[in-house]
Amino acid sequence: MAQSNPPARRPRRDLMESEIVAGAAKVFDEKGIGTSTLQDVADHLGIGRPSLYHYFPSKQALLQRLINDLITSTEAALEKAVIPDGQDASAAERLRHVLAALLAPIAEFPSRFRILMSPEATPDEETVARVAATRRVFRDAVQSIIADGVRDGEFRAVDPRIATYMALGSINWVAWWYHADMGIGPDELADGLVELVLMGVALPERDPASVSELHRRITSDVARLGSMLDGA
Repeated sequence: MAQSNPPARRPRRDLMESEIVAGAAKVFDEKGIGTSTLQDVADHLGIGRPSLYHYFPSKQALLQRLINDLITSTEAALEKAVIPDGQDASAAERLRHVLAALLAPIAEFPSRFRILMSPEATPDEETVARVAATRRVFRDAVQSIIADGVRDGEFRAVDPRIATYMALGSINWVAWWYHADMGIGPDELADGLVELVLMGVALPERDPASVSELHRRITSDVARLGSMLDGA
């Protein structure tokens, strides 16, 4: 009996579609969505436009796929951000977990997030609703954690709403300045940004050792700044 091999075709098609989406993201980001054409994408990929049409019939279809893939990765990050029930974790640990999960897809695909937030991006209504729902869940999660930390005396007496938008704003802004060539990996980036956010809300430790360490750091930073100014 003859054997057929249709299942092998789908992975090849998926791989090609992923390569096209990655190329389109670069073109859209560099040239702008409005001025970019499918011919630009085909030229960037080194393929003919008819080959591109085989996978995506229009620029809007390609843009829609790019945005959908990005939302899917963000939704997956949201699932990872949920700490299982019964797991004992401080507000700081929970906040670190959620913000690091949110940052991961942004650091991986910064140009795609810039496209998503561009006024030229025109996804369909269902996609707009998915984006809004995902943002709302992240916002509510962060605000709830900060409110818990304030209530339990772990965080400063900050307004949870203001602190939430400050935290999310710093994470979202990564899409505009971060790139892999900076020599900072996604994990290192997440650690640094989350630590800065926590410094803005966490209460300082009061034990003598922490005060001594803070004094040492300040003295070291001042000395280093002085050296930099002397050499300027």
